[in-house]
Amino acid sequence: MFGDEESLSGSQEMVIFLTELSNAYYSLKFVRETGNEAYYKYNKILLLNDRRQELNEEIRKVVYELE
Repeated sequence: MFGDEESLSGSQEMVIFLTELSNAYYSLKFVRETGNEAYYKYNKILLLNDRRQELNEEIRKVVYELE
C-alpha cells in the first residue's frame, strides 16, 4: 500500500513526494503553518531510514578494513 510504514523504506514515490513537498516553498510554508502529522511522521521515518543506510555503509567499510 502506498505510504504505509512497512513499504516506506523502498517507496521511491514517497521519497520523491516528500522531497518535492519539502523543497516547494509555499507547500512547506503551508505544512508548517497548519501542521500535518502524516508529513512529519513519514518524513521522520524516511530520515531514519537514510541514517540507517549511512550507518550500514560505515559498518561495511570498517569490517572491510579489518579483513
